[in-house]
Amino acid sequence: MNSFAAAKSAVAPTSAAPNSAGVAKFWSWSKGLIDPKRAIINPLADAFFFYGAPVWALALVLAGASQPDLWYVKSMFADEYGYVTFVTGAATSAHLLAVMFRSHLNPAVFTQWPMRFTLVPVGVFLLLTFSPWALVAASALAIFWDVYHSGMQNFGLARIYDMRAGNAPTQGRLLDSLISQVLYAGPIMAGASLYFHFEGFDSFEKFLDGGFSSIAEALTTIPAHVDGKAEVLRNWVFGVSALAWCGYLYGYWRLAKQGYNVAPQKVILMAATALTSLIAWVYCEPVVAFAVMNLFHAVQYFAIVWGREHKTIGQTFRIKNPKLGKWVALALILGVCAAFGAWEMLWANPGWDATYAFILTVALMHFWYDGFIWSVRKKAV
Repeated sequence: MNSFAAAKSAVAPTSAAPNSAGVAKFWSWSKGLIDPKRAIINPLADAFFFYGAPVWALALVLAGASQPDLWYVKSMFADEYGYVTFVTGAATSAHLLAVMFRSHLNPAVFTQWPMRFTLVPVGVFLLLTFSPWALVAASALAIFWDVYHSGMQNFGLARIYDMRAGNAPTQGRLLDSLISQVLYAGPIMAGASLYFHFEGFDSFEKFLDGGFSSIAEALTTIPAHVDGKAEVLRNWVFGVSALAWCGYLYGYWRLAKQGYNVAPQKVILMAATALTSLIAWVYCEPVVAFAVMNLFHAVQYFAIVWGREHKTIGQTFRIKNPKLGKWVALALILGVCAAFGAWEMLWANPGWDATYAFILTVALMHFWYDGFIWSVRKKAV
């Protein structure tokens, strides 16, 4: 008994020590969540508007979709939308215009690419207005560009948190870029909404009787071919996605061994977005999935624009009080963009016409501008 007791007392401290050290290390790491220097806006705002947004958006839309009084059509929305569908649809349209508060109203950004912000959108609008082929093709392209763009927004937020954690801008960059596309595009390709992303090719039937009819006919067959291969694609997507996540985790495990500092905000952002994307695109009806993903994407975008540009907007309008300028900027961003979103949802009534060409031009410019007006490597965030 005495020997056993002595052995037990000798082993106990060494077995408990690793556990205590592990817990202490975890709590030390998680304190980064409340460090203002690690936040984009501030710790509380980041938790709600950035890495927590996918989760609460999913819960909010699912709750709304389960209530007929909130989801289905209402007379106040011309019998086309319910409360939830109108809010998510308007927010989606509204955030597309928010880019102008950085591209056009930030002098430092505008002077770098003045032609891209003036002549190009006018040229695109005219092309889409007078070329039916261009309008239909751009409409189909926008659906896929939107998916890529959404993944890159997630990538950008992740890289900001990496930078704030003291990591080099090149560390893990390719890993984050690839996995951001996997967690957005993967569930889409494996879910019920896959067909809806290719449905735009059906619009080429407008050209079956004109020139290039053979090309138009081939393009219109794409949705049916994709739908017929949905089961095969689903199996491939699950396999490739699993391998991608294994490679991602292994890659960051190696970086961590080399001194890379794992940002807790980034971990939560990636996990929350992946879980939300999987549930929305694979297990929900397509309209619900679109509402979920577009809602939190728009909220994140409004937050980053306001967080980054409120000082510039205040200076533009010569508001000397920084606190007042912050709230004026918020009111201006939300007011202008909400008006655009409401106009598109309630009054635009676009067909294949100049109105639709204008709306599509706004969307395409938003996707394009976001590719170069933000840069973690240049610290333009």
